[in-house]
Amino acid sequence: MRNASLGVAILVPVALVGVATRAPWAMFAAIGATIFGLALLIVALQSRPYLVADRCLRIDLYERGLVAVQRRGLRAVRYENTSVRQSITTFERTGRTEYRYRITDVTGVQLELRGNLEHPQDWGPAIQSGVADAQLPLMWSAVQAGQRVEFGPFWITLSEFGTARKSVAWNQIEEIKIYDGSVVVQVVGQLLILASAEVRDIPNLLVFRALADHLCKMHGRDDAVRA
Repeated sequence: MRNASLGVAILVPVALVGVATRAPWAMFAAIGATIFGLALLIVALQSRPYLVADRCLRIDLYERGLVAVQRRGLRAVRYENTSVRQSITTFERTGRTEYRYRITDVTGVQLELRGNLEHPQDWGPAIQSGVADAQLPLMWSAVQAGQRVEFGPFWITLSEFGTARKSVAWNQIEEIKIYDGSVVVQVVGQLLILASAEVRDIPNLLVFRALADHLCKMHGRDDAVRA
């Protein structure tokens, strides 16, 4: 918004001077100033991460969920049926770490929690742990029953790990490495990776990690999952 206002503030007066003096370039400058200002305004509006009314002011954590306080009211989240995607980025030049968690509330609408809330390094893992405690038994029961459980671009069954394009038996997995904001899956005896994804695209990361670790160990691949 500030950039858009600045662009208009600079270009519009120049165009008006041109019109007043009947300069030949006045019409083009006026049109250009208008288009430029509108373009900057659109970009500024689209780039806003969330509206002020949606900004989370406080979160209260409970055993089975959380309540987020926003300007427009309260949002409730239950750990047993929510989806959490996390994005944690550390900027080497400044040393600043940016935290962003996208969570679905009880109505299925996405809620975003960011580092503007105090102690994200505490409440972020607490939320992920709460979700894992609530959902892991249910997910494991589903896997044991022969169902396929999906985690964004990945899926898991009792016998295989896979993506939309390929799959592999658990005893063929060399390593599932979670580091630097990525998840990388390596197969035994192959230089090329089987699959990779950004951590931010994996819902309920701790549930995925726990299931993958347990299934790898079941099939003789101890210590395959590393984080």
